[in-house]
Amino acid sequence: MKKKLLLILSTFLLLILPVLGGFVKWHGFPPGFGHFPAQQVVPVVPFNQTVFIFGCLFAALLLIIILFPRLFGFKKSKPKKTNTKGKFPVWFWPSVVVTLLSWFFMWVPIAIFKTISHYTFVPLWWGFILVLDGFVYKRNNGISLVSSKPNTIKLLAVVSCVSWFVFEFLNYFVLENWYYPNGEIFSNFGNISWQLLSYTTVLPAIFEWYLLLKTFSFMKDRYTYGPKIKVSKPVMIIALILGLSLFFFMGLFPTILFWVLWVSLIPAYVPAMELSGYWSPFSPYAKQETGRLLF
Repeated sequence: MKKKLLLILSTFLLLILPVLGGFVKWHGFPPGFGHFPAQQVVPVVPFNQTVFIFGCLFAALLLIIILFPRLFGFKKSKPKKTNTKGKFPVWFWPSVVVTLLSWFFMWVPIAIFKTISHYTFVPLWWGFILVLDGFVYKRNNGISLVSSKPNTIKLLAVVSCVSWFVFEFLNYFVLENWYYPNGEIFSNFGNISWQLLSYTTVLPAIFEWYLLLKTFSFMKDRYTYGPKIKVSKPVMIIALILGLSLFFFMGLFPTILFWVLWVSLIPAYVPAMELSGYWSPFSPYAKQETGRLLF
């Protein structure tokens, strides 16, 4: 129980600190709070060239690390041959058809298909997820999430749904950083039900892409032997405090600190996982197994 206490406390603070910051700013809940799905409540912030430049520089740095890993301490390794001559699974081709049909109904500007397009998001994405899984199956000797770990992909769908509802909750405190302009298509119950199904697609899609990239030896072996980094306990505690504090200030300064919603889960939650003795996305760094994090 002691191992889980820090994680439980971090989760509680992650949810309550934006509320406290919002109460300081608005003397109550922020505009639009509780309206689901989120709608636009303030004018769109104009383009900021400085923010754009910093964003481009950060993206360029990530691209350089990906393209030239040896400049950052990654050792060259001998690529291992993988067997990619397997067959596609039975669900692959039906999933291709579902994906293409959903894409067609969603994007073709024909009035008769307009009503159908409202219901294409979930089949489009689950069809695409199963297509990715089919490629993984073919390239990985018949091993994929669907074929070998069906319960895992079900769990990913549930966790994906719950975690994205958390993001939707936090979104209220950055004045609807994203919103849904077609919220009137369904009833309140319909919106919740449809969004619930839609949110199940996020993590399965991410993990299927990760597993597919791992089937390419030149990608997998390229980032296997990275620099060994061991973060000390005091640094993790400081990162945890900083990450959680940013969520309070996000509620207090929602326009300037909207980005906290997307990046501060790393300093707010990963140190809590490490300090509690659980695996975290940064655990492989201590063993020079940095490929997972880069993927």
